Amino acid sequence: MAIPTRFFRSRSAQMLREEGRLQGRVEGRQEALAEAEARRRAEDVLMVLRLRGAVMPDEFRQRVLRCPDPDLVRHWLARAVVAGSPGDVFDDDDADEDGFETSQRLRAEGRTSGRAENILLVLRARGISVDEGIQERVTACTDLETLESWLSRAATAERAEDVFDA
Repeated sequence: MAIPTRFFRSRSAQMLREEGRLQGRVEGRQEALAEAEARRRAEDVLMVLRLRGAVMPDEFRQRVLRCPDPDLVRHWLARAVVAGSPGDVFDDDDADEDGFETSQRLRAEGRTSGRAENILLVLRARGISVDEGIQERVTACTDLETLESWLSRAATAERAEDVFDA
């Protein structure tokens, strides 16, 4: 079966590719800025505790420095100002271990949501009708690998249902 390539050379496809590139750059910059902010705040937490004369185990230092969530580190910074010991910074902390689980879960949700939107966008840009059932199935999927596979198929599918066929 020959795959029509008109779509890939079309102005719509070029616009979609450029939009995707721009979105990727923006998201990459935002992620880099958030990570840099978290790192600066982590260093502030350590500095506050050091200035207060706290002895910090390496495990504590690594936990603070590895945390990618700037809001969690800001929370720890506020606690560091009044904490009696480095361990008190984490007391009653209802965040997941190191803040990583929550951060990773939110990022994964964002990636799957973005992939689902891209699948629907590609289908619609190619003039393929997407009914409510297809839209719900795509947006309900939480497996990134499956969504990536569906996105590849969306580029060549003749009908929206073809996206799900292996």
